Amino acid sequence: MSKLSICIVTQQFKSVISGIGLHARNLVSALQRDGHRVTLLTQATQLDSKVANSVETLAVPTALLQSSQARWISLAWHFTRKLKQVNAVEQFDIVHFTDAREALLFAGHHPAVVGN
Repeated sequence: MSKLSICIVTQQFKSVISGIGLHARNLVSALQRDGHRVTLLTQATQLDSKVANSVETLAVPTALLQSSQARWISLAWHFTRKLKQVNAVEQFDIVHFTDAREALLFAGHHPAVVGN
């Protein structure tokens, strides 16, 4: 199997407060173990220094309205902006969003996996 360049986009990583955070940690670990090039895109407050030494990391500002369910709107905007900035279409074979809401603004001709 050929090795892929994969970007994992997640709102949680350092703090596991739901299944999204647990899934993101397990996914990054498994993909690394299989030898893929993994890039983690998350909020700056969710970067984990232990993981930062073993995977490339990209950070976005903390979501607006952090204590509200509406936070996903600003995260979707921040994530899409960062992916455009790093030219995800050229840099990654696939982009995996751990939460479907945060992929809302990610459009283009690029393979993406969107979780629930």
